Amino acid sequence: MCCISFMLAACGVTAPRLDLSDDSAEAAALFAQSVTVHVHCELRNAVVFTYDKLRPEQDVEWLKEWAAKITLTINVDEKIGLSPGLALTKFFRSYSNTLRGGELITASRSAELGIGGGLSSTATREQEITWFLVFRDLLDERQYANAKCDQKHPFLMEGDLKIKETLFSGVFAGSLARNTSDPFERGGRLQVVQHLVSFFIEASGNVTPSWRFVDVTANGGGSFFSLNRNRKDTLLITMGPTQLADSGRKLRETRVIPSQSVDSSHLARQIGTSVGANLIGIR
Repeated sequence: MCCISFMLAACGVTAPRLDLSDDSAEAAALFAQSVTVHVHCELRNAVVFTYDKLRPEQDVEWLKEWAAKITLTINVDEKIGLSPGLALTKFFRSYSNTLRGGELITASRSAELGIGGGLSSTATREQEITWFLVFRDLLDERQYANAKCDQKHPFLMEGDLKIKETLFSGVFAGSLARNTSDPFERGGRLQVVQHLVSFFIEASGNVTPSWRFVDVTANGGGSFFSLNRNRKDTLLITMGPTQLADSGRKLRETRVIPSQSVDSSHLARQIGTSVGANLIGIR
């Protein structure tokens, strides 16, 4: 309990830490680097596996014209609560009565007045990183596709994110003849394939010292001091066709960016996830 109180000290009144062990700029950079590198590795393996697995029988050349838009969102809520209570007791002379059978009944009598109060504060911090990867570039890294993705740091998002299963199942359905609409001019039969992974970590603690005297009782029930910390990490990956856009640079006339359908679907899921989190009280 002392350790929890020390780590969460001042929570709810200052910007919460993303990581309780180390909230330095270097630690934040290390976390962002580890996640982006791991996602790159898993997505590369998923693209190479899907392309090689389906290419002999189905036409999946359009997969080279795809890209993935990725957003990592970290939400941290910290809340501190203080709920002191006091009970004042006034004792009276005991009651006694003798029944007809001669039995004597006695009972104590008292009056009690309870006084309580509450104070709480909440602090929220959100960090979001968005980037995109082009599948053609990932296919050019085929020599690294069989390598196992590193898991050097104890971050949740460095586990198996199941990106390969999501991409393969979507592309397989789109590669079957007459299973979906006719191929577009570029980008294949599918508009988007979306993958969402969320991790929720909750930590809480409370301290309730109590004192009981003859006439006064302090903090007899409930929690006197409570600490709550909720962290939610969300990884959203929207995969779909690319489009060409003006690069704004003289040496490169065009650049590849995610299509409008990818951008729209990605934004819609971001909004839906944020609204849903607010409705259930989880940010």
